[in-house]
Amino acid sequence: MKNVFNLVLLLFFTLGCKNTPNTSELFKNIDISHIENEINLSNVSKRVKYVKIEDDEGKIIGSVDKIINYEDKMVLVDKSISKAVFVIDSVGHILCSIDRKGNGPGEYLDIKDVVCANDQIEILDRQGKIEVYDFEGNYLHQISLDVEYGKALCKISGKDYLVYSHGDWSKDGDIERLFFTNEVGKVLSSFLTTNVVSGFVNFSSGNTLWPNGEEIFVSSSLDNSIYAYSNSMVSKRIVLCFEKYSSTESPYNTKSNDMKEKFLKEGGAYYMDKFMITNDLLYFQFLYGSRMGFYLAVRNIEFVAKKFIGENGIMNLPIHLNNNCLYTIIDYSNIKFYSNSNLEPNVLSFGNIAFDANSCFNPLIAIYEL
Repeated sequence: MKNVFNLVLLLFFTLGCKNTPNTSELFKNIDISHIENEINLSNVSKRVKYVKIEDDEGKIIGSVDKIINYEDKMVLVDKSISKAVFVIDSVGHILCSIDRKGNGPGEYLDIKDVVCANDQIEILDRQGKIEVYDFEGNYLHQISLDVEYGKALCKISGKDYLVYSHGDWSKDGDIERLFFTNEVGKVLSSFLTTNVVSGFVNFSSGNTLWPNGEEIFVSSSLDNSIYAYSNSMVSKRIVLCFEKYSSTESPYNTKSNDMKEKFLKEGGAYYMDKFMITNDLLYFQFLYGSRMGFYLAVRNIEFVAKKFIGENGIMNLPIHLNNNCLYTIIDYSNIKFYSNSNLEPNVLSFGNIAFDANSCFNPLIAIYEL
């Protein structure tokens, strides 16, 4: 059955590549009226590799909010629980960690974003500064930005920065901007000045900036659009149209409460959250009504589902795209839930890795080659 499925996929890939649009602005119609309950990523991938995070010192990664590939290493960012950054090798051994919460030199209050360049790890703190470390976790220096309330960060040409700031609600109604700064944090220009109160444009709450090649992609959730920043210009690149609702019909673009209620009752998809994009792959999460959906396009073959699952029927949460690979997280709490739900034994097998739901506390990384 799987061979037949793969043959169908191959035919779709061949036909899809012939119809790839060659345009700077692509409108994608997403029909969520035919959303699948679940899609097994093992059935749509060529192969899967599992990376079990190992650490002899008992370091615990609470969650993985971001993965960065850097040479032969992976950098894992936990913004919410441990509020730390971990460097692991290709087989999952933790090489070093950066865990310096505080107000002093080399310390941060919150991790808003992380970038890696020039053999350095740079952490964006909400206080408008970037703390810089090497790949052994040693503190190097600080960059003070002329930008407050920074939320996302991208490195441009190895030195300059693109910074997304959500503004100060008490002062200016939560003005949102993209700032282009030089290597010492001085603002050179700004883009897409918006205001949440007016309901015009709002960047998504997921990974707001996504680099791909020479471009940096920016998501706007309220009009379901993805913009591209290149050569000091921002242009709309992809507009996602869900069912019969056009991008201009988002409930946030109207002050009518009746219209907002209509969207909620009819289950219209109106909010794009986290997105990721490469030359061949497009992934995003979206809310429709009060529910979460997942979308994955592999060379023009589209999958829309309420959840993505992997081996043992356990849900995989996509975190990262790199070239033609989708990186997902299977955390221990998810495995323990299934283990305690008549799934025996508690030690589950993922490829050649045995994962004990009762003793493993760090997430398991599943890398699908698509």
